Amino acid sequence: MKTIFKNRYLVLIIFILYLLTFNILSYNYFLEDFKNLEIKENKKNLSSLINKIDNKLENIYNITNDYAKWDKTYDFILTKDKQYIYDLFRSNSNTLADLGLDFMIFQNLNYETIYSNFNKNFELKKNNNEFITQIIQEYNKEEHSTILTFDNRYFYTVKASILKSDSTGKIRGYLFAGKEVSVKELDSAAIFDKIKINPKEEKKFNDSLNSRYLHKIDIFATLKDKDINSYLYFYNHNKQIKFSLKVSQKKEIYIKGQKQILIFNTIISSLFIVLLYILYIHTSYQEKLKKELHEKVKEEIDKQRKQEQLLIQQSKLAAMGEMIGNIAHQWRQPLNA
Repeated sequence: MKTIFKNRYLVLIIFILYLLTFNILSYNYFLEDFKNLEIKENKKNLSSLINKIDNKLENIYNITNDYAKWDKTYDFILTKDKQYIYDLFRSNSNTLADLGLDFMIFQNLNYETIYSNFNKNFELKKNNNEFITQIIQEYNKEEHSTILTFDNRYFYTVKASILKSDSTGKIRGYLFAGKEVSVKELDSAAIFDKIKINPKEEKKFNDSLNSRYLHKIDIFATLKDKDINSYLYFYNHNKQIKFSLKVSQKKEIYIKGQKQILIFNTIISSLFIVLLYILYIHTSYQEKLKKELHEKVKEEIDKQRKQEQLLIQQSKLAAMGEMIGNIAHQWRQPLNA
């Protein structure tokens, strides 16, 4: 420890590298968890969106099927009774608006239109006959609920076979009904920041979801900047893309996770710095004590050496005095004789 802290620059460099390594590894490790949580939450929201589409199709299906199973409808396809039209769709009625539909088309088995009605607030750039022709052409002869395209607009569309109320008798025709897809209705709960219908981008999917009515839904989700963008591709029976959405929302979990990780790393780094400082102070204090002790020991040793030298000097002087006394004694002996 003493040797390490003597080279302060080396310690500082090692400590900085350690903190950088720790922060990078911990940041990437924990951020990956928040990323996975964000993706799971996004998938949950997308499932909610698809469920809303399913519910819309189910609602239209129930309405259409109900009208297709009326005995009056069953007779109307053959008789073309005007009273039936008057009772349901007279000019001052709001039948379709009350039902939440934009159109209703009655056709016989030869796909000839017996009657059609459109919501008063529903406007088309082309005439109604072109709309009917294209919708019928796009619709598969199999009875199911789907989303169809017309003039770059998208419609929840349902087809129901016209039968008697007790489901007896042969099919006499088909009833088509639908409503235009509305972005506001798709995100009525304001879960997403932006929903765009039919984006031009075509991405390779990295996930998929199930639907009760739509046959296959592929998803491509990507985290970019502060948003998570999801591309949803809805397929028909023939595996053709009939409808697509681009959905964007803030990466709230991811962004909060980043902040929490930065706070965590800052706290841990601060603790490391404090710990290193305490170790440095402790080491410096120990070195100071050792230095003081060393000086005291040296001082005592010097004192001992001086005392030893003094004793040696005194011993030498005593020996010299004794030797001189002996010499003087020897000199006196001859003189006395």
